Amino acid sequence: MSELPSATRDKPLMTLAIPGSHLSGSCSLKEDGEITPDQAWCVRVLNSNDMIRKAVYNWSRVQVLSIKQQLEAGVRFLDVRVAAINESFYVVHGLRAMEIRELFKRVDDFVSLHPKEVILIDINHFYEFHEQQHEKLLDMISTLFGDRLINRPATTRTAMSYTLNKIWNGAGRVIVFYQPPLPSPDTTDINGHAGPSDIIKLPNYVWSRQFIKSPWPKTEDTRRMIDEVADIIQSRVLEDGFQVCQAIVTLTVNSIIRQPTGTFEARFGRRATRALVDWLRRVSTIPLFTLLEEITFANT
Repeated sequence: MSELPSATRDKPLMTLAIPGSHLSGSCSLKEDGEITPDQAWCVRVLNSNDMIRKAVYNWSRVQVLSIKQQLEAGVRFLDVRVAAINESFYVVHGLRAMEIRELFKRVDDFVSLHPKEVILIDINHFYEFHEQQHEKLLDMISTLFGDRLINRPATTRTAMSYTLNKIWNGAGRVIVFYQPPLPSPDTTDINGHAGPSDIIKLPNYVWSRQFIKSPWPKTEDTRRMIDEVADIIQSRVLEDGFQVCQAIVTLTVNSIIRQPTGTFEARFGRRATRALVDWLRRVSTIPLFTLLEEITFANT
């Protein structure tokens, strides 16, 4: 961000095009990891089956680069799902990945080395969470990041005043969006659903749901995905806060059943990322937070 043109440094942060990765922490999934609460019960009961776990791994590992490598490649927006497991907090997507503390540490290390970079972390799915777990995770965020956290403004309109120059004048370098999800009515989603989380009052060092909009295409077809992304961008209202452009495909259980031995990367990830990169080269206005299915391919 320090290399951006000087004219952009006084523009609202929410108007800048910021690269992001979808399911950022899935890079640390392991085949022998346990199936996690974000999966439907009919998948979780098969946790002891090696073949099932391998299939879950193949279809859940969206990112190949580590968090450190993603940040070094230019990613500044991290998309995170978290579950409370055995008194600890883990990044999850089908299987248990790294502890979220480790992800936070990678971000903190990066901004220590690159003091003019601003990182945004969107924690948007919580599993097995109640008030006690929220309090513990929020305390961890405060303890690990300290004054690197950028405090939440009073309104989305106030957030318009947050520019790079304004941020650089303070100590904050990290924005954490903290938004317990609304349960999805679509029971065919391959990754299950978040259970209800207790409603809690958020401290001012995390940003609530009202400051970010994150719609996504509801299709596994790449061409339709691009069309839906374009529609999402055209309907964007700046006063609604930060806008995430999720250029991703949405799979269903049937998507996996049709090709159980395949992998997300081979069957969908590369194709979706290639289509997005080609489309971005053609459009005159680049969307804001653009979440890529596969960062490795985007760099090739």
